[in-house]
Amino acid sequence: MTKIITLPDGRNLAFAEYGRANGEPVLFCHPAPGSRLHVSEDMSRVADEMGIWLIVPDRPGYGLSDVKQNEYSRYTS
Repeated sequence: MTKIITLPDGRNLAFAEYGRANGEPVLFCHPAPGSRLHVSEDMSRVADEMGIWLIVPDRPGYGLSDVKQNEYSRYTS
């Protein structure tokens, strides 16, 4: 299930959770390009079987997460 939170700087961060919410948290950082949808049904099932809580965020600018502008790009766009 996809969730979106708003970060302190106003950007949105999307992520998906798989497995057990009360399990050991594991952060899955997908390669670029990619998104929270990078996790297959098999990985979701394995996370549940292992008792882990797999958290898969969209990196900035990918999927539903907003891009992070750096100081330089604010003045050049």
